[in-house]
Amino acid sequence: MKKFFILLMVTLFSLVLFSENIILQLKWFHQFQFAGFYVAKEKKFYSDYGLNVTIKQGGPTVSPLKEVLTGKAQFGLEGPNVIQTKAGVKELKL
Repeated sequence: MKKFFILLMVTLFSLVLFSENIILQLKWFHQFQFAGFYVAKEKKFYSDYGLNVTIKQGGPTVSPLKEVLTGKAQFGLEGPNVIQTKAGVKELKL
């Protein structure tokens, strides 16, 4: 499962070729469920594609969706509520 998430993130990040610095906004505090992202960074998978990835901690007052829509992050991890939100936001890509 972790390998799938790493592959998914590397693929998504490779689509953002115009930006070298990438911010990934987590939906919650640093914890085990995000281990795949940290392992990929530690093993330099992102830098192999020319990406400098910063992983930002989330929390109860942080909205990954808002962080992405306001340009503070390029990618965000969000829950299923993002599907409902997408209906009103044209620039959101799932």
